[in-house]
Amino acid sequence: MRRRLLRWANWFALVNAAVLALIGAQYLWQYSAPMSPAAAWTYAVVASVGHMAALAYSPLLVLIPVLLLLPWPRVVLPLGVVLVSALVAFLVLDTLVFAEQRYHLNALTFRILEPTTWGFLALYFLLALAIEAMVAVWVWRRTALPSASRLGWVLPLVLGICLVSSQLIHAAADPYFYVPVTAFDRYLPLYAPIKSNVLVKLRLVDRSQARERAFVSALAGVSDRTLNYPIAPLRCDP
Repeated sequence: MRRRLLRWANWFALVNAAVLALIGAQYLWQYSAPMSPAAAWTYAVVASVGHMAALAYSPLLVLIPVLLLLPWPRVVLPLGVVLVSALVAFLVLDTLVFAEQRYHLNALTFRILEPTTWGFLALYFLLALAIEAMVAVWVWRRTALPSASRLGWVLPLVLGICLVSSQLIHAAADPYFYVPVTAFDRYLPLYAPIKSNVLVKLRLVDRSQARERAFVSALAGVSDRTLNYPIAPLRCDP
């Protein structure tokens, strides 16, 4: 029973990774690449897929200990449905708030929500609860027997690669102020990419030198016609 519950938890998370990615497409719709569109959009898609997958798998941090201690489907399945429904409701409301106000829900913004917004959040939770219950039962039936296909483990590996790759790309881009990567940070909720201050504390990056190299690189790409100043030598009295 524990093995079947683990199979169910894995596939339930995979299905919800697709659901969250579909909901999270709204963030990509709001995104406008500041420069280097190819690099910016590549990172945005990889980071979004990896982050939504991480959110979809986050309920397993609670489900796995529970199913190992209490391998009872009547306990594990409803708990998984409730956790994922709360996550889906939060994400739906966050997409609407971000599209209108350009900020994400957090401990501070939850305090200033109007009563009607709380009502919509409860409605989203109830709708998600009904949908996720049907998805959970469907996945439970499909995972009754072990499958010969390795798709159930290949897909999580691919999603994990997207997550790790986006973190490594951001860790390499942040010390050099590479805007096509760092500009996407604020578009994802609960997104915590590796920052340069972490690398500085580990003594892997000298931030001052990285800043100077970034400025020199940016100025090197400026055309001579972009800035024509000063047109005469600057003089001032001591």
